[in-house]
Amino acid sequence: VLFSGWGSSRSVLDPFARTLAAEGVVVATVDSGAPDEILEGEYECSQRLAVLSAWDSGADPAAPVAVGGHSMGAGLALMASVFDPFISLTTGGPLDCGLESEDALPPVDLVIGLGGAWAPAECDMLPGVEGLTAMVADGFPAYVHPYDGNPSVPILMAHGTADGACPIEATRAAAEAFEADGHPVELLVFEGQGHSGGMLFLDPGDDPDAPADTDAAEGREVVAAIVRDLSPAESEAGPGEAASAATGVDIITDLEATDVG
Repeated sequence: VLFSGWGSSRSVLDPFARTLAAEGVVVATVDSGAPDEILEGEYECSQRLAVLSAWDSGADPAAPVAVGGHSMGAGLALMASVFDPFISLTTGGPLDCGLESEDALPPVDLVIGLGGAWAPAECDMLPGVEGLTAMVADGFPAYVHPYDGNPSVPILMAHGTADGACPIEATRAAAEAFEADGHPVELLVFEGQGHSGGMLFLDPGDDPDAPADTDAAEGREVVAAIVRDLSPAESEAGPGEAASAATGVDIITDLEATDVG
């Protein structure tokens, strides 16, 4: 499940999502909107709907589940993956999305952050918004939240050194904090890359109208890392060794964020 960034369309994720899907991973992309526009349970329920829809599309319910995103979407993915899955991120109260079989959903096996906005105050974002950002004004990560319901989930982070929206220093600090909190962390650093660029198979200048570059080395490295981490063969390959192939269904499902208001 991939969340777009602040106010960004999921279409920005299309080149990355479709490249990942071509490796045999079932992918769903979700529009994130802005924190001051969120509905109660919007992100948590979108994530649940995406996984359940993947199962309906033929994905193996026993296959590992990854949740990630770009920019603010990375922070949302982290929060929706490591905190109590039945507690609302926005209110802290109980959350029931009303989806059939949602109580059977497994814990997330991997969190993916691409140009992640782990600490909104350190990113080039609007200050003082209500809702999600206000609730975690000091940052998105688990170490600022009183409950970590998935304390050992691995976190894959990718960031460009020339990111003018969210400085790589914030991601480095977040990575250290996640590791201190017990999460295995892998940080891929791309010299000269901006807030998206090659790691999303986009134009290095982040031109949304430029054709996708599906041969971008940065994006290929991120996709390979995801495939490795989601493959059951990884446990047999040994630490740090890439698994030979991904498992799953070659299909991509695009979903609108669920309206639960």
